[in-house]
Amino acid sequence: MVPSPAGPSLTTGMAGWSVSFLLLLASICSPLARAASGDEDGGATVDVVATPTPTASVTDVALGPSAAGTTDLAGVLQTVPGTTVRRLGGLGDFAAVRLRGSTFQQVEVFLDGVPLNPNGDDVVDLSTLPVASFADMLVYRGFAPARYGSAAMGGVLDLRTTPAGASRPLSALGASAGSWGTLHSWGSTQPVLGRTDALLTLDQLHTDGDWPYFDDQGTEYNRFDDRTLTREHNRVDRANAIARVRTTFGTGSLTLLDTPAWTDEELTGTISTPSTQATFLSGRNLLVLDGDLAGTGSDVRPGDGAWRLHPRAWWLHRDETVHDPLGELAVGDSWTRGVWNTGGAQVEAVVVPKRWLTTSLLVRGLDDVYAPYDLLGSTVTDPVTGEPQGVADGSRSRRSLTAALSADLELRPSFGTITVSPVAQVDVLDNHLLGQVPFSGLAVSPGTDATEVYGVPRGAVSWCPYGPLTLRGSAGVYARPPDLTELFGDQGTIVGNTDLVAERGYGVEAGAHLDPVVVGPLTVGADGAYARQRVHDLITYEPNSQQTEHAVNLGEAYFRTVEGAAQVGLKAHVAGALLALSSNTSVTQILARNLDTNPTYSNNALPNVPPWDVSQTTSLRFSAVGLDNLVLSHTWSYTSATFEDRANEIPTAPRDLHSVALSVRIRPSFPTIEASVLNILDVRGMAVARNPLDPSDTARVVKPLTDFVGYPLPGRTVMITARWEAPSSPGSSPHPE
Repeated sequence: MVPSPAGPSLTTGMAGWSVSFLLLLASICSPLARAASGDEDGGATVDVVATPTPTASVTDVALGPSAAGTTDLAGVLQTVPGTTVRRLGGLGDFAAVRLRGSTFQQVEVFLDGVPLNPNGDDVVDLSTLPVASFADMLVYRGFAPARYGSAAMGGVLDLRTTPAGASRPLSALGASAGSWGTLHSWGSTQPVLGRTDALLTLDQLHTDGDWPYFDDQGTEYNRFDDRTLTREHNRVDRANAIARVRTTFGTGSLTLLDTPAWTDEELTGTISTPSTQATFLSGRNLLVLDGDLAGTGSDVRPGDGAWRLHPRAWWLHRDETVHDPLGELAVGDSWTRGVWNTGGAQVEAVVVPKRWLTTSLLVRGLDDVYAPYDLLGSTVTDPVTGEPQGVADGSRSRRSLTAALSADLELRPSFGTITVSPVAQVDVLDNHLLGQVPFSGLAVSPGTDATEVYGVPRGAVSWCPYGPLTLRGSAGVYARPPDLTELFGDQGTIVGNTDLVAERGYGVEAGAHLDPVVVGPLTVGADGAYARQRVHDLITYEPNSQQTEHAVNLGEAYFRTVEGAAQVGLKAHVAGALLALSSNTSVTQILARNLDTNPTYSNNALPNVPPWDVSQTTSLRFSAVGLDNLVLSHTWSYTSATFEDRANEIPTAPRDLHSVALSVRIRPSFPTIEASVLNILDVRGMAVARNPLDPSDTARVVKPLTDFVGYPLPGRTVMITARWEAPSSPGSSPHPE
């Protein structure tokens, strides 16, 4: 259920609610509790060189209830090559990801294969997707398999719950508490009854967000007015759940999935214009009905003639209310509500006529509806609460149809294995319900046709000359129409633009992958890629002097990405004890240029795309008699400076952050206790060039450590976490591809 925009706040009693649902889960889980077994490193496991799809640049990130309390999806993604994560603050605050310099909308996010932002029609808030609720996440950069029906320029994230037959703890509980009034708790259970299994996960987070931050008051040339203030009006409360029931019959299965999410937070504003009254209330719910039916094919030649039919239908609802009674976020007071509804249905048919050839056809239809409400001047009130309900200011609707035909051809010449994966995809958009064409005051771009057709062919090839080594390449055409928020949005600091046209582009990529190779006690793996993209009419948000973000089309943009990852592990047995040292490193270098013909912007760096992103995690694990598991880890992340504006006049501070964690588990059946310190050096500001447009000015000034424009990041943060897992359910296979 989505709370009404004027409904009561659930801020009070969140800590008690957290304890209550943990006790409820404990009562559910207690009959299943047995001694846990297996090893545990603590936190989300990021295998930076895993590649379940040989033709794609993809990282498989293991998530699940064993993730540390201080780990969120944004933090996990920072360790993946090719990613740039942006936050509005700390744990629980809005976060989004770019892939290879893309915009947020150019990254499509899927939940068990269902798009949360199909065709890039929304920015998915990563903080509403808790890591403990999912088994793993696939991060595709650039080319993605045809089963997603995605032509996203950045790539695809696919968060997946536990598959049938896979190993997962039957029950899990966890809680953490720490700096800035942060309380986080989660739990899950997965009962099995005959051919039917269920999954229930709950996740709750509360934080006051009252950390100290550095404020230069916007006067870079005056150091005497610099000060340290406390972030106020920054509370966040979130609650998420996943409920799934799945039953199998013969060679098929039927699944019902429901994923409600709720957020109530205070909008604190930027450093220069803090807010004291603005609030944000949102709800999201995804309901999915999923079927799967497969045939084994020929009994004479196993694999020949195999087929699979995968129908799916879903409904995605999103309700957001921004209340700015004092006009602190934008010009003038406002109270607005936006309601988005998406109905979708698709069928994927896969046929394997020969063992070396797999063909598939995906057909998907969507109906998107957006309804804005103005609550400030509304005379319609809720009969129970007496609060304004608002009247829809004209709903906007758009329908789309996607058809993708693909093949995977596997050739086995004498010099290795070659896989060729062509994809022919067509996207059709029906804009009739958006308004008249050409533009007549009803909010459709003069350059937008009533019906738009995008051909987005792409393809990939890989060559495996021997066992662990794979060479790959891909090329494709991409397109994304402006979403309904970019066209008509009017919430807080976001203002739409009905003159927007679709952004289009193309990209090429070449890369190499080395599966982890074990040589005695040493394990080594690596992955690297080189990618280039060119985008026409790139859609971005540009702030004005009042910090209102206005959607605009850029003329043309160019991206060149070089990314690499390395994984090294070393194990040794010393006096009956196990010592394991592991290191995961990812490096991303992006050259992003604005090719606008306007000399003010021509060849400038694109704003908010840092040239360098580096992540390095080293962990030491110790196990001995009487001590099941002790893990000490250190993470270093570096993000280079960039610019806030197209003119490259306003530099941002680089980020150079260190974090450490220590986790201990005495016995397999005991809870794991973990202490984490994020930003251990308490960095709140960094030095940047005072005048980046004047090379002769060598003076440097201190800028606040921010991520999104004007939103400071927290300093040193200490968290204590306790988590417990019951034994794993039977099964050994990961997600089938």
